[in-house]
Formats: sequence, C-alpha cells, structure tokens
Amino acid sequence: MEMNDFLSAIIMNFDYILLVLITHRIYFMKGELQLCGEAYSFSLKKKNLKKSLLNLRKNYQSNLKKFKEKSTQDKLTIIIYVFLSLIWNSLTVLLIIFVSYLNDTFIECIFILTSFWLAKGKFGKPFHFESMIICFIVSNLSYYTLNRITTPIGVSILIPIMLGVGLSYVTSKFVKKTYKPLYRGMPLDIFEDTILKVEEKNNIKYKICKDFYINKVSDLSLSFKYNYSVSGIRKIKTRINEKIKKLN
Repeated sequence: MEMNDFLSAIIMNFDYILLVLITHRIYFMKGELQLCGEAYSFSLKKKNLKKSLLNLRKNYQSNLKKFKEKSTQDKLTIIIYVFLSLIWNSLTVLLIIFVSYLNDTFIECIFILTSFWLAKGKFGKPFHFESMIICFIVSNLSYYTLNRITTPIGVSILIPIMLGVGLSYVTSKFVKKTYKPLYRGMPLDIFEDTILKVEEKNNIKYKICKDFYINKVSDLSLSFKYNYSVSGIRKIKTRINEKIKKLN
C-alpha cells in the first residue's frame, strides 16, 4: 500500500468513526442531549428557537423604525452603502469560488465557506479589517490556502468543515476585547454602556445587576426583593456576563 493510500484510509476511517458517534448521539438520545454536563431538553431547544425568531423580528422592527426616523439624506446614504457592500461581498465570494473551480476544489470550497459562515460569530465578535481592500486580499489568500490543503471530498467530508470552523475560530482571536465582565463598584456609565448591549433597561435582569454591581446589594437581599432563590440570582449574573463576553 502506498503512503497516500494509507493516509486516505486513516482519514476515511476517522470520518466514519466521528459520523457514527454523531449518529449514535442523535438517534439514541433523541429529546435530550448531554452537553458539557448540562441537560438540554428538546422542548427547551424549541423555546430557544422561538425566542431567537422573536428577537430577530423585534430587532428588524426596531431597525426599520430607526431607519424611517432618519433624514432623506441619511436614508440614501444607508441604501447606497448596503447596495455597494452587497456587490462587493458578492464579487468576493464569486472570485473565491472561481479560484476554487480552477483548483478543482469547488465542492470542498462550498463546504469551507458554509461552515465558516455558520460558525461566524459563535466564537465572539467576527474580525474585520478597517480597509476593505486588505480584507479582500486576506480573505482570498486564506480561502486559497485552505483549498490547497484540504482533502478531496471523496476522502473526507469533515476536514473541509473543520477548516471552515477553524478559520472562524482563528480570526475571532484577532478581535480586540472591548467589553469586560461586570464587577462590583464599577461606574454607572460604564455599567449601562455594557449591559444595555445585551439587556433592556426595564428588564428585571438589568435591575438585579444594577442593584448588585452598582448599589452593592447582597444576593440574599436580592432574592427576597425579586422573589428568586440565591442560586437563581447568581445564574442571572453569570448568564449576563456570558452574553457580554460574546460581544468581544
């Protein structure tokens, strides 16, 4: 057996084992998935999906309202910017796909692009260069490199996917951290500038965090005031800080 055949056999077996494990978890653990020690029921997933769709609709309506309130000149500027951005991004994607076609890695490139877009933002705020030209050059070079090192789709389905997810993860590490977790005694203006990115001002979670971090009320006092358990109060604070970390 040649060396290339030996490596291909290892990769194909690796893919097969991973896909069998994924199939096992999906088929035999339907309704409940054990992930990182926490149980997530199927009904909870449905609620989260419904909540995400409602938030998407709410954000759309909010942005549409803000757009309508702007002057005619500002509206025209936004429309032109969005239109040019769509053209620029479309040309970038088409060029990446065209280069992959020339390198006979068209299908692999589709897998890499799709996995990158799906994972984009999952590791934090996506990275962008200040110059569109630099972004264009780096994007094309990155995808060209990945298309050259990936295995054919006939050998491995997972490797192109992992390359796309890996690209998303690596680029997220270049983003400068701008938002820090909430801490007790922090200035009110910094607190509001941070928490209002993830929660509304009239939300009970905002009030709990303000009492704890600004007014320095204890967890026990907050549990009596808002009718939550002490552990419930701590979970709210933890989840708020987790949301803030994802902004970075």
